[in-house]
Amino acid sequence: MIEKIKIIELDEVDSTNDYIKRNIKIFNENFQTVMAKNQTKGRGRKENQWKSEKDLDLTFSFVFYPTDVIKNLSPISLFVGLSVYKTINSLLKSDHLKIKWPNDILFNSRKLCGILCERIVDFNNNPVIIIGIGINVNGTKNILDKKIKAISLKNISEKNYDIKFLLNKIMINARKYLLQYQIPLLNEIRYELIECLNSIGKEVIYYNNKSIKKEGIVSGLSNSGYLIVKDKEQQKEYEVFDVEFID
Repeated sequence: MIEKIKIIELDEVDSTNDYIKRNIKIFNENFQTVMAKNQTKGRGRKENQWKSEKDLDLTFSFVFYPTDVIKNLSPISLFVGLSVYKTINSLLKSDHLKIKWPNDILFNSRKLCGILCERIVDFNNNPVIIIGIGINVNGTKNILDKKIKAISLKNISEKNYDIKFLLNKIMINARKYLLQYQIPLLNEIRYELIECLNSIGKEVIYYNNKSIKKEGIVSGLSNSGYLIVKDKEQQKEYEVFDVEFID
């Protein structure tokens, strides 16, 4: 029998990730979650701002206590992305839904979901990963901002969605996939990820092992969860864990 995940519901918070940091003592169970009806200072990767609409979008965070040492958070973010992807695509059933490595879910190249993973230690000095997720669900305001290039589930399907139902489904999938997390990746998981990535064939900027800025093309996903990039000049393939996509 699967234990029910504990969920704290807040009317308003600055950031659900920061709420867990401040209250880590009470988040002592794997996958324990906090969601907020209104998030005023949501953050994305590389300190980008995440905007959401009160009572209309889904913003939440949960804790993951890894059993192994996590060297890089990108593969963890990918596993969470797969959980969100599977949940949303069970509703949309669309080939236009894709994962942008390592932390975004896109629909027709517009951002539907963002994921932020942060590493801390709890009060017993145990490593903890805080995983924050923001999904544009029933809001439409951000869609009008051309700078954001966002899209919502409502904008896609012209339907309203039950936010709590969506949260529960995502957490069921998150537990399923994260409990299978290991490096090297299981082949079955790696193939699932490759099928829903939009990054294969994309041009990127990356830094080689000598910290020299290079350009290349993404050719695959390694069993470490990193992108495999083929250098444009030397035609050699490298495993990289941080890239900048050339739009």
